[in-house]
Amino acid sequence: MNKIRLFEPSEGLNNRIASTFYACFKIKATCCKENSIYLNNYFNMLIRWSAIACLASIVLCFQSCKSDPAVTYQQLEGKTMGTTYHITYFGASDYQAAIDSLLKVINQEVSTYIPNSTISQFNQADSSYDLGLAAQDTAHPEYVTRKHFIINF
Repeated sequence: MNKIRLFEPSEGLNNRIASTFYACFKIKATCCKENSIYLNNYFNMLIRWSAIACLASIVLCFQSCKSDPAVTYQQLEGKTMGTTYHITYFGASDYQAAIDSLLKVINQEVSTYIPNSTISQFNQADSSYDLGLAAQDTAHPEYVTRKHFIINF
């Protein structure tokens, strides 16, 4: 019958590994011929799984660092109302014509430099000015012909 004893660091390489394993994981390992093979297999399996875990971590790290494919930002600029505008947005659509037409409509409504703009006509009115909106129109903006400010503001 073999005696079971704790590994000592001076008893060989396998014993040093087992002693280190005990110090790190607080698992008592014993020295006998029957479980020496088991410990060698256990350490080999532990090294294999550690290598697999490290490799998986490296692969995940490189996958997360990969840049986004084909990120496109559009830049628009133009002149309006005596100044310039600059717009940057994400996407492939071109909104230059739509933005220019919207700014032209807004300018026609609120510019004090255009004599026939809505605000100029309101300011030049004597007592009252009809904006062309009735109370029922503001309640149902889908029926208003000049509805930009009702819907957007």
